[in-house]
Amino acid sequence: MPYKIEVYPEDGYISLEHEGNIMLDEINEARTEVIEQMMEHQIPNGLISVLGVSNRLSTFEAYFVTEAHGKVKHPAMRGAILARPDQMTDVKFMETVARNRGMNIRAFDNRDEALAWLRIGRF
Repeated sequence: MPYKIEVYPEDGYISLEHEGNIMLDEINEARTEVIEQMMEHQIPNGLISVLGVSNRLSTFEAYFVTEAHGKVKHPAMRGAILARPDQMTDVKFMETVARNRGMNIRAFDNRDEALAWLRIGRF
């Protein structure tokens, strides 16, 4: 399982860290687990890190994954995707697809900025 999920209730977010080669079925499995944790802990914010990912999704796969995320969106959910600069073109594409479907998603290459954005409006 090339991903890890951690819950930070005191900080108001759930962390999902992908590592190594990721496949569509693993992304879908991780999404399901994160949504279950969000519901269980009543935490609408997610920090998704792809810093440790070694492969690229095709444009079709990136579109498909993002489109599937849109089917489970909730108005209160916010997602910050943390990526390396060399991944940013792909992640920005996913952000655009997500935002066009009404999801509150942003791409970042700085963890502190991503966490600060997740905290906006939390209290």
